[in-house]
Amino acid sequence: MTGFKEMPEVGNPLYVVKNHDESKFIINRIKQRSVLDAARKLAASGQIQVHDIKHSIGKLTKMEK
Repeated sequence: MTGFKEMPEVGNPLYVVKNHDESKFIINRIKQRSVLDAARKLAASGQIQVHDIKHSIGKLTKMEK
């Protein structure tokens, strides 16, 4: 049994996992979500532009692809 390395924020869910690999997976998913959420907020505020590669590829001709 291990303790917390840091205190969780209020409202964050706690997960019970079977092994260290499962905990790493969950942590990585949470980090990915927070990065995407931050990028979406910046894009919504107009501070950055989000480039959708699928949309751009759809505009290319067969020769350009």
